[in-house]
Amino acid sequence: LGNICLGLSGGNAEVQTPVGSSSQLFRLSAVNNSIPLNTPVSITQGGSAMQSPGSGQLAQLTTSPLTYSPSQKWEISENGDGVYSIKSLSSGFMVDDQYGQTDPGTIVDQYLSNGTGSQMWLLTTPNGVSFTSSNGYGVITSASSGLTLQNYGQGGQNWDVKAFVTPLNLSSYPAADLPDGDYYIDLASNLSTSLQAPSSQEGIQMNSANGNRSQGQIWYLHRNPNGSYGILNTMGNWWLDVWQGNMTPGNKIDQWDGNGLPTQQWFIRKVNNAYVLQPELGNICLGLSGGNAEVQTPVGSSSQLFRLSAVNNSIPLNTPVSITQGGSAMQSPGSGQLAQLTTSPLTYSPSQKWEISESGDGVYSIKSLSSEFMVDDQYAQTNPGTIVDQYPSNGTGSQMWLLTTPNGISFTSSNGYGVITSASSGLTLQNYGQGGQNWDVKAF
Repeated sequence: LGNICLGLSGGNAEVQTPVGSSSQLFRLSAVNNSIPLNTPVSITQGGSAMQSPGSGQLAQLTTSPLTYSPSQKWEISENGDGVYSIKSLSSGFMVDDQYGQTDPGTIVDQYLSNGTGSQMWLLTTPNGVSFTSSNGYGVITSASSGLTLQNYGQGGQNWDVKAFVTPLNLSSYPAADLPDGDYYIDLASNLSTSLQAPSSQEGIQMNSANGNRSQGQIWYLHRNPNGSYGILNTMGNWWLDVWQGNMTPGNKIDQWDGNGLPTQQWFIRKVNNAYVLQPELGNICLGLSGGNAEVQTPVGSSSQLFRLSAVNNSIPLNTPVSITQGGSAMQSPGSGQLAQLTTSPLTYSPSQKWEISESGDGVYSIKSLSSEFMVDDQYAQTNPGTIVDQYPSNGTGSQMWLLTTPNGISFTSSNGYGVITSASSGLTLQNYGQGGQNWDVKAF
């Protein structure tokens, strides 16, 4: 309408001439505000985390690579008036605008809780609304001075506030026992993304790329006497290596001439139906960030979980097969959809004839050639004991299966049997009432 605005007078909203008075100034808070309150959080910027400098009050806060150490653990509390206080859970001190100053460049320190405005903070996105799950980052502004918390020397003012994650103790997870051989190393959450050497140059950082099965994505695994593996890229014949033995998160994972040092000895740990690659150096792991391979603190995130697939995978594809366990065969129960699959003595009847197809991302679909229905995790349930039935093809995860040996690699002609695991639930196909989870897949 023109140069007027909404203002409050006597508790009522009215048209006012805009003068910037307190009755005309508002803040917008998103309804789906998802700041984790009264629970441990990390406050990060890229791969760095805000941390307490120790037990000294008035000590300036710092940032360092994210390791989920106690000094990087914080708790945010709402003060009831739309502002927040931020407490270090290691030192017990509050994030504090030192001496309540209002000049740019003022130190942000830690200090005993005093309830003053120097310890009150607004958490908003760059456009002024509150943090939400849809944006994932925001700015932290002093409620008293209006100045924004900045990563000193770096200039960044956008921060992530996420639930604090306790690092995994990788030594408590079983180490895989894999036969020596050539493998692809794919992200478990996206099997079309593979770890690769981008060139044959010694010292270059490893990265990830579309799983095109090129030479740079083939890794030779050699088991060492201590149960770790040397992992050799077959393009340049260099070994997977922690650059200069530096365990700091963010340090690059490169390829280097073989030296037998802990920087090149990798334990392959089974975590959450996948693998974590841990160098013998300590409780760190290989992770992907921005497509590059780097040292990370192990937290079981999707960027750290991999699947290994043998290069000489010999699953018979797009041809009739039988799927057997001892003298019994998996069979279609007939023409009814949602009917539970059964087993019976192997007779090579039409109901025991199946066809396996690769879905293009390292998972497989299994079709009955008698009923034309797909092997299906009924209603996509994730509870042990869920029925495996047959259902018309729908392309969902409930009809996608991983075919691996008991130690987690793909079926090969050298092992002859393996387990069939739902790619969506992580549950393994079992012969109901018999307990067996090892299956043979052979030409019909």
